[in-house]
Amino acid sequence: MKISKMVRIFVAVFVTLSICTVTLTLLSSNANEDVERAFEEQAEYRELGLQLMNASDFLTQMAQHYVQFGDRYYYDAYWYEVEVAQNRGNAIARLAELGAPQNELDLITRAGEYSTTLIILEERAFAYVAESDFDTARYLMFGPLYE
Repeated sequence: MKISKMVRIFVAVFVTLSICTVTLTLLSSNANEDVERAFEEQAEYRELGLQLMNASDFLTQMAQHYVQFGDRYYYDAYWYEVEVAQNRGNAIARLAELGAPQNELDLITRAGEYSTTLIILEERAFAYVAESDFDTARYLMFGPLYE
């Protein structure tokens, strides 16, 4: 075999292996980016779940503190969350944007409906506080109906 033919074969093999190496490197890089993006989404899902939980807990705490102590600060903080901050609604909207599974969004919507029912009960308790009937307000907020 002539040397020139061997050189051509080696060059062809070298070029083929180089192309394979570059292709595999690019594929690996894309896969790593996908994994990184998945971890970022997972972290955001976790954060949104905590935001939902904390918003619900905050409303309960503010309502219960208000009927317990009658301090207007808790009442104002409660309504600020409901009307302005809207952390729960913002988290739900972001979950929908991220493409959360529909069955999960349905569960969150159902929980939101329960929360709306609680708002009605909380408003009733607030009305009793306004009338200085703290015992009835506390019964509503700490009793079996609220649970």
